[in-house]
Amino acid sequence: MGMFDIVIIEVPLPDAGAAEVREWQTKDFPDSFMENYKITVDGRLLHERIHLEDRSDSQYPIGSKERLVGSATRIHDGWDDVHFHGTLSFHGDKYSGETRIIRFRSESCGEDLLHPEPAEWFEYKAKFTDGRLVSIERVVRPGGP
Repeated sequence: MGMFDIVIIEVPLPDAGAAEVREWQTKDFPDSFMENYKITVDGRLLHERIHLEDRSDSQYPIGSKERLVGSATRIHDGWDDVHFHGTLSFHGDKYSGETRIIRFRSESCGEDLLHPEPAEWFEYKAKFTDGRLVSIERVVRPGGP
């Protein structure tokens, strides 16, 4: 499956159903590791600047799973303009970014399904020229995603 980065979209997208997508993902950046990017209303691509803090609970012993929680908490420091030139692909559906798994029992196949109904897949290519967004177009693949 691989790692990905998250893209926050502040510009309107060409499809009404895209508003249901909770989290947009991209694998276009090297060394993707759940970093945050943002396409702003004024058409700039920004990268989130963070630092890590140890916010673990010292009441638990070092090395325990309880102590591990919070040991590398991401702290937001601001946004930096990437001055991106090229095409950025991003995608998602209304289930993207769910933090918990909800399973439903399927009567027809007798197995657990992640969701009871399929969700529309959205994929876009955003073109940037000299750091400025010039277009966003939906990618349509024959036979689905």
